[in-house]
Amino acid sequence: MGVALALLAPAARASTDDIIAPSDPADPKVDSGWQAGTCTEEPPETAEFCSVDTSDQFFETAAAHPKWGFTQFIVRSEPAPKGELKTVRVDLPVGLSVNPGATEQCSLEDFEDDLCPVESKVGKSIVTAALPIVGTELPPLEADVFNVEPVFGEAARFGLKLAGNEVFLRGDVAWDGDYHEGFTIDVPETLPDGLGGLIKKNRLVFDGTSGDGTFITTPSTCLGEASPFPNGPSGHVYSTYLLAGSSAEAKEPGYVFPQSAMPPLESPIPPGTEPKSCETIPYDPELGVDPGTATTDSPAGAAVAVEVPHILGGDKQESSQTKAARVALPAGMALNPSAANGLKACTDGELGKGTRNPVSCPPESKIGTVTIASPPLPDGPLTGEVYVGEPIGRDPASGTLYRIFVRAESPRYGVDVRLVGNVRADPTTGQLTTTFAETPQVPFTSFELDFDDGPRAVLSSAMICEPGPAAGEMTP
Repeated sequence: MGVALALLAPAARASTDDIIAPSDPADPKVDSGWQAGTCTEEPPETAEFCSVDTSDQFFETAAAHPKWGFTQFIVRSEPAPKGELKTVRVDLPVGLSVNPGATEQCSLEDFEDDLCPVESKVGKSIVTAALPIVGTELPPLEADVFNVEPVFGEAARFGLKLAGNEVFLRGDVAWDGDYHEGFTIDVPETLPDGLGGLIKKNRLVFDGTSGDGTFITTPSTCLGEASPFPNGPSGHVYSTYLLAGSSAEAKEPGYVFPQSAMPPLESPIPPGTEPKSCETIPYDPELGVDPGTATTDSPAGAAVAVEVPHILGGDKQESSQTKAARVALPAGMALNPSAANGLKACTDGELGKGTRNPVSCPPESKIGTVTIASPPLPDGPLTGEVYVGEPIGRDPASGTLYRIFVRAESPRYGVDVRLVGNVRADPTTGQLTTTFAETPQVPFTSFELDFDDGPRAVLSSAMICEPGPAAGEMTP
């Protein structure tokens, strides 16, 4: 079920019709069963809640920070749902970023004691409950939503209290797939205290410009002919997915979300809902390469760094996310023959890209380290190793004979990034060029590769005193 509008207008795709009231795309109303979107206005700024009924309130600017972002669901009443609402799962579109690093965070202890600082408030939740059996709706309950310090292994956590009940939104990143963000809500059994009320409606509204103004950022991937970038995707609809689970389904197999939070390419873009201001998205990355040695024709622990500015809030558009990166080392730098002694290659299966399997690359395949800084992860960067990848071709110019695997993780936030770089050796000059294609649509401010030095360094310096410059090509 569900409405199929663009997320840059309120949008959603939903599942489990036996729990959530259906939405009729032909007859949209603010009280439709499931909606989600980004908006310019919400009460009390306006008399109407932002919904599929109020297109003039849609926030449609690409790579920007909407004033409001909301999700809303209504539990069906006729026929009655199968059991009480137990769990709500929301998967956001690829590229839509919620940044818990934008605001102060409230400790779990302060949240439990109702001592969260006002600077950690990021939104509100409006909940309507009904008395069991008779179904009479109770007056709506409204609660502030706070940015709470996540427990170990969570990407984010947001908390609210309803009639004494603690409710948490547990955030995560689909790093084994397309890296879209999502959150899970465990619904309290009864609301409010002592009445046994059952949740019937919920409208969760986030302030997209909380803190430094970057709490929510819309995707930078533009659609169709509006995209200013070559070979950009077209024909997608940004969609938010909902899964509602009831207590009656506790022992039944769970619904498995699609691998991508985007529907198929053939899904139409509703007229007037394409992202706006695509041509003004900033993108000004900087590339630096340090050869790692001043000595000619010797092992070199080269370092490569890419920086992408992070733009703070207001009405400013954020830097585009990076689609691909290509880095050419200075002419004359080459693979070090001595590194082959004892060097092993890591297989694709041992890397486990696209899975949650543990990385099992042999220690002898490690050739360097990686550090990635991302604004949504405020307590330190992702760190990890660079490995030699197993060849899958024989042509040095193809990028399949020489490959490098990158694995960067943050156990603190439960994120594990795995990338494959293809290294091409120019058949005439021997210059090495590494390409990372189709990188995750997630924000980062720096990406650093530091190759090991010493006698077994994988690279060697040029045989001339003044090698040519490094070069890079970054695709937004």
